[in-house]
Amino acid sequence: MSFSVVANTRSCPGPGPSQNRHRAANTHPPLTGQNNSVDEELPRTGNLKLIVIISIFLALLMATFQLIAGYAGAELARAGHTTSTRIHRVQIGADIISLPANMIRFSSQRRMIEANKLDIYLHWPTLKGYSEQLKPVFDGVQISNRIIFVNLVPRFSELDMSARLEPIYQNFLIGPQTLIDNNLVSQQLDPGNGFINEYLIVEKNNPNPFTARCVKPGVNGESAYCIRDINIGESLSLTYRFHSDLIPQWLDLEQGIIGKFSAMLL
Repeated sequence: MSFSVVANTRSCPGPGPSQNRHRAANTHPPLTGQNNSVDEELPRTGNLKLIVIISIFLALLMATFQLIAGYAGAELARAGHTTSTRIHRVQIGADIISLPANMIRFSSQRRMIEANKLDIYLHWPTLKGYSEQLKPVFDGVQISNRIIFVNLVPRFSELDMSARLEPIYQNFLIGPQTLIDNNLVSQQLDPGNGFINEYLIVEKNNPNPFTARCVKPGVNGESAYCIRDINIGESLSLTYRFHSDLIPQWLDLEQGIIGKFSAMLL
């Protein structure tokens, strides 16, 4: 499995990517020092930005690898399903989320009142958890393309995937763009830099575009999927993983995830 990098994106329960009003911006105050010359300040500024970008990149590389590792059918079967809709309130960082037990993947997390991470799964397009009606979807040997995996963790960077498009991902894009639909394009990520069998999908003509990192089907039968994350609440990062079959529904998916989880925050 190749490494995947995610960063934080949307924080607003608004209607969609082009109307997100609360996206975090990557702003840094200029270095000021009356004792420094312009020639001294420019290299310092450039080096500082490079160090920050590389540090965040490497940290997110490992965090995302740990997040996506083990998403196989057998792992899903061991998750400890429940049909209970009893409401659980879990504090993560500065936020409290209220959600039914059947959305929480692991039974151990259903006993938590505070957590550093919460693993959630949902059925698409209902955005509901495990139930008798949806049992065939969740219990399959192969992971259904209708299951969305969600991970909630405390936010450690205000840079989202869209904001990182130019400073990070543009440096690793190779080859021509491929038009997916009128508003979306895909482009390969450089395998020479560790992006094996991966590509980026990006919304066109938007200064804060929907951006997701995707993996093509693997030679060993790994499923094709995409990862994207958004900012919600005061301090949360929400990463959602979806099958690449759902790319044509990206806008409905984005709006649905934002609306669903924003409504569950207290």
